[in-house]
Amino acid sequence: MDDFDFEHPILRHGRYRLLALSRQPLYSADAIHAYAVTNLAGERLREESTLALAKDWMDACVARDARIASPAHPRFARPRR
Repeated sequence: MDDFDFEHPILRHGRYRLLALSRQPLYSADAIHAYAVTNLAGERLREESTLALAKDWMDACVARDARIASPAHPRFARPRR
């Protein structure tokens, strides 16, 4: 949205945080205009209009991270001889 949004933490999962965005410094469900998924450094990775869409996207990122970190992932496979 814009740089004047106030960020209200909703959830942290893995390397990601889910934030409610509003133009009010105090949280009010009626004032929320979007939801953002950020990394732990605070970089906004995606904004969505609903909590459900933002949570689904964050959950997909966490699942992808888990697959990449898995020993079964090709990145960790031993070279064939």
